[in-house]
Formats: sequence, C-alpha cells, structure tokens
Amino acid sequence: MQYDVFLSHSTIDRAIVDLIRNELQALGYRVFVDYEALPAVQPEEVTRETADALLQAMRECASLVYVLSAHSAGSNWMPWELGFFDGARGRVFIWPVDDEAETYAKDRRYVNLYPSVPR
Repeated sequence: MQYDVFLSHSTIDRAIVDLIRNELQALGYRVFVDYEALPAVQPEEVTRETADALLQAMRECASLVYVLSAHSAGSNWMPWELGFFDGARGRVFIWPVDDEAETYAKDRRYVNLYPSVPR
C-alpha cells in the first residue's frame, strides 16, 4: 500500500482536513488527501475521470477515515467512497469533527456501522 489512510471529506472542510492530516502524519501515517495528490481532479464535478482517479487512490490505501461534519451530506463523493472502501477493504473509521457532526451522525445511521475516532 502506498498510503495508510484515505481521507474522505467535504471540500468545504479543507481547514479541518489539514489539521486531521497533520495529526495523522505526526503519528507516522501516510495520508492521502485528494487536493494534494490529485490537484487536477475537480471533486465538485462528477465525472468518470474523477471516479477512476479516486478508485485508483483508494486501492492504494489501507484504510479510510470518513471526516464527518455538517457538510458531509452535501458531498457528491463521500457516501460513494465509503461504500466502495467498505466493500473493497473494510477498514473504515469515522472522525466526527465537532458536536454538530455527532448530531448529523444520528440522522445518517450508516456511519454508526463503523468505529469512531474519539474526539
């Protein structure tokens, strides 16, 4: 595996994602973040090219961390990434970013299927 962690996130949460990436890297993990590794990919555009690039990246990762926020519901890719990764690797973790994310999780019961990173 080229990466230990694939960070699944909303593009609106970039500042939070940077903090999470930094924290994971400080612990020694190799972290994939799309806007760093695939700068040409436009996540707001749902295209076959974007899907193929994300699929290839997920195949090179050992686990997925789902960065759960109030913005997750608006992401075109997060549910798709979660479903693919669960089926392909099964190593999925939920990282709720704040109390609002915890509330959001109650409405998206599928995130409760996976272990959660304590805040």
